[in-house]
Amino acid sequence: MLRLQRVEIVSLIFFVLIIAGVIALTTPLHALLSMNIPWALISAGLFSASLSVWSGVWVFFLRCACSSPQKEIREGPDSQTMTQIPKEGRPPNIQAFSVSMASLSGLLTPMNLGTDILRSLFGRRYLGLPLSLTATASVLTRIYKLQVTLFLMIFTAVLFARTQKNYLSTLIAAAAGSVLLLIFLYSLTMNSSRRISQRLRIGDLATPIKVVNAKLDLTKRSFIYLMMTLQFALEWLSLNACFLALKLKIPLITSLILYILLYFLSRTPFVPQGLGVVEAGGYALLKTMQVSEAQIGALLVVWGFLRVFIPLVLSTAFSIELMAMTRLRCGQASASS
Repeated sequence: MLRLQRVEIVSLIFFVLIIAGVIALTTPLHALLSMNIPWALISAGLFSASLSVWSGVWVFFLRCACSSPQKEIREGPDSQTMTQIPKEGRPPNIQAFSVSMASLSGLLTPMNLGTDILRSLFGRRYLGLPLSLTATASVLTRIYKLQVTLFLMIFTAVLFARTQKNYLSTLIAAAAGSVLLLIFLYSLTMNSSRRISQRLRIGDLATPIKVVNAKLDLTKRSFIYLMMTLQFALEWLSLNACFLALKLKIPLITSLILYILLYFLSRTPFVPQGLGVVEAGGYALLKTMQVSEAQIGALLVVWGFLRVFIPLVLSTAFSIELMAMTRLRCGQASASS
């Protein structure tokens, strides 16, 4: 826990230095002062909504995992049993949602591993659930998000190819690049699963993941894909609201391509939230669109604050709520005894 907090603090300091550098290089003060505040608030609301949907998907997987037999380590690597959470012992959805939202500060760690680890630690503390169960829900959330990302990659490749003169050759090149990127992301996802298991000391998660995944019928899978797509859509709309707040006229197709590219840059391994990589890549991409340096700087500042501080604010608020509810229940239990 303390190690995660140190990584988050270092990442936050690094982000402040990056933003200071962006402001010094692009002088975006005038563009920021003339920003449309209502659109900026709408952008923040849409970004918060996307995080809420993502947390909701994790809660859905957690409910599925609670009703499935789970491999749990009792005392050592050789003492494993398959357990199932009784229906009356399963946590309320709203409480599980609060746990997921309180874990958002972990986004300031490489590959967002901190969020998954915090979900498991908070799940044990506030929900009384085994680490293996909450970790299973986290890994499944990653796997299904990767599958939706594949669709977005193909869709974006087609859109990008349609904007080029050599449509067929561009489409083939973009599709090949998408496949290579997918393989790379898949390897990172599997590596993340192993690292979560190692950090939590819960053994291999392959068996519980297969058990839970086998119980998902077509209706449940369709719901998951729809929610994951909605999460991406809300984040993309948040970026478009940023454009409107800063009076930037970016065509929708161009903004979608830009969003997908920025999203992949934010998934850069070993760099929390792609800090620095997103800013450098975003600057280069927006320069090709004939956007002024001041507007580029303003967009990077606003989008950066949304990506970093919205999760921190939500995490703090829900953490306070969980602690308050825990104290309230402890007080009620003491009073009744």
